[in-house]
Amino acid sequence: MKLTNRTGLPQPIVDAIKADTYSRGEADISVTQLIDPPQKVWLEEQHADEIEQDVSDLIYILFGKLMHELLEKAETLMPAEKRLFAKCGGWTISGGMDRIALMPLTRDWSKKK
Repeated sequence: MKLTNRTGLPQPIVDAIKADTYSRGEADISVTQLIDPPQKVWLEEQHADEIEQDVSDLIYILFGKLMHELLEKAETLMPAEKRLFAKCGGWTISGGMDRIALMPLTRDWSKKK
């Protein structure tokens, strides 16, 4: 994918967006791609070098990754995220699962007020 900067974001932000380290690992497809229309996934793979996207469209992804990284560094009990793999129909599927923290229920929602 070709990234553009038509909105003129500062270069350090552009560089941070370009430095994306996401990988689905040794998988044929990710869980997120499974919910996309198959034609979209195929077209994106076939034309990846032709697709242009402006970095301003990816700023919220950057903010999400920053927040995730901060929470991951603060986690001391267990990994904040783990990538899982499964085989299905000859395909390897991967998905990054975030840690879920179960909190005590503070209100019994089954009772009406």
